[in-house]
Amino acid sequence: MTTSVQIKTLNNERMEVKAKSDCTISELKSQLFKEFGYGRQNQIFFNNSQKLVDETNISTLDKPISLILYITPNSQTSIPQKQIQKQEKENTETKQLQIQEKENTELIKRSEKEKTILKKGFEPYHKLESFRIPVSQNCVSLFSAKILAPVIHYAEQPKVVLNYNEMLLRELLAMGFDKERCRWALHETRNDLQSSIEWLFNQNNTVRSRINSLNSKDNNNTEKQSENETKIQNIVNLGFPREQVIQMLEICNGNQEQAINLLLGSNF
Repeated sequence: MTTSVQIKTLNNERMEVKAKSDCTISELKSQLFKEFGYGRQNQIFFNNSQKLVDETNISTLDKPISLILYITPNSQTSIPQKQIQKQEKENTETKQLQIQEKENTELIKRSEKEKTILKKGFEPYHKLESFRIPVSQNCVSLFSAKILAPVIHYAEQPKVVLNYNEMLLRELLAMGFDKERCRWALHETRNDLQSSIEWLFNQNNTVRSRINSLNSKDNNNTEKQSENETKIQNIVNLGFPREQVIQMLEICNGNQEQAINLLLGSNF
């Protein structure tokens, strides 16, 4: 006796699988491997925000059976090459749109901030203000009690503006993760859904730890830029265009090996 299982991947691909009504998740993984080429060891199933183990029997799940499938990155080696290239192209286009949208948002915010400063006549750091003090309180006798003294205005520490996609945020919330951690996960991984899930599974990644890490990033900017430039130059020396190399490194979050694999599978 068979039953229908509705499966949705994190890439918004939907499929319907006919499986035995008493089969386990392990057997379902084997069936997906035969029909779609997804490696068994790379499949992770969720149901109602709960991660399912291989021994789980689908007969114990609520009807209709609806599962979310998470495919780990190295499972792509079992997917046909054309599908990999198509997915890489879509990811590149999405990444470019997100970067453009972020730049436009920053320009708008900067423009609004400059208008506000000009309107209020606000000087961020310091200005001279005149004030009066009684002569009796001054150790030096002054003919005029009106003096000019510098008054320091400390600039408010900038708040962290999290850049995250609302649609991807709802996907993560549907899995049962904390909202604030989801927002930080998307911000830290530049709205990469798979990397965000891996970020959330790492218990060391907390909101407080990320805020603390931002305070030390300025000291490492020069070192990171040098490291990124070294990676870019290493891959460019292999014969790939510099612009494409930079895009692939951004998609792979600076992973040089993954960027080379994506470039080898792309048509320039």
